[in-house]
This record gives sequence, structure tokens and C-alpha cells, in this order.
Amino acid sequence: MFSGVNDYVGLIADGNDDTATEKLGYYGELLVLHATAMGLGTCWVGMSGDRSLRVSGNETLVCTIILGNTDEKDSLKERLIRGFAHRKTKSAREMSAIEGPAPDWFTQGMEAVERAPSAMNRQPVMFSCKNGKVTASVNPSPLGFLAPGLLWLDFGIAKLHFELGVDGGKWDWGNNGEFVRQ
Repeated sequence: MFSGVNDYVGLIADGNDDTATEKLGYYGELLVLHATAMGLGTCWVGMSGDRSLRVSGNETLVCTIILGNTDEKDSLKERLIRGFAHRKTKSAREMSAIEGPAPDWFTQGMEAVERAPSAMNRQPVMFSCKNGKVTASVNPSPLGFLAPGLLWLDFGIAKLHFELGVDGGKWDWGNNGEFVRQ
């Protein structure tokens, strides 16, 4: 599906860390954003074959990120793929549960989450703001049978976009992790 790809980053999870795939999504997306800012083309590539490929010991290759220089003009194949993959994103309202007044910074974070990439365009993360406390969660059941690793990658990616949207702060790792604004 890809041609001329010479460089990629393998995202490898430590089987002893329950939040490893979430962290790969977070830091992988940070890498993608930096590479894009440098003018490189990037693409997340989920494992199309065995999702439990053992790399070394208790490590698993979860997915790869390809990167490199791209042509100025998209090929017909690229335009067709982009058209097929074009998605309607969920709104911030669909991805959030709010009790009480939400601070402006929460709204800014959710606007950034709306633009975050998501495997199979599902955007499975739910952000809660209850009396000023912000948490994020994901329900494994919607994609659990299909691609559980991709669900947790999406979780990390969405958390990073929220953090960047509010211009700082830090997440606790894991489901229902709390966000502390700095």
C-alpha cells in the first residue's frame, strides 16, 4: 500500500506495563506532530497481520509509524485512499460528560481532541469534567474483539491532544486517569 518508504518507527510495548500501549499512542503522536512540523510526511500503520508479534522477551510490536519526504502532488491512489478514509469526526459533546460549568480550558482541550487521529475513525475516548476534575476513559468493548491494541493507542493520542489543547498539564496513565492542569 505504501511505496518509497525507507524509514519507520516500530512502537514496541513492554508486556509488564499495563499502560504501555497508551503511552505508545501518546509519545508516538508526539513524534508524528514533531515530524510533521519538520515537513515530513507521516502515517500510523496498524499491524495488518499478527498483532501479537513477539520482538524480544515480553515485548510486542503494536504498530509502526512511517515517515519521510512526500511528493508535492498526491497520486491518484493517495487521493482515493484519502477519500475512502475521510471521516466524520465526533463532536466534543459526543466525547465528553460534563457536570457543572466546564472551564474554558476544558472546551479548548476538547476542540483539540476532535482533530486527533483515531484507528478506524472511532474516537473511543470519553472525557469527563465533574466539578473541575477532568478524567479520561475508554470502554474496551466497542473494539475489543477487533483491535484492542489500537483502542489503547487512540487513548494515548487523545490524551496528548487534550493536553496540547489546554497548553499544558499532565495526565495520570490508565483508564479514568486524572488530568492536572499546570
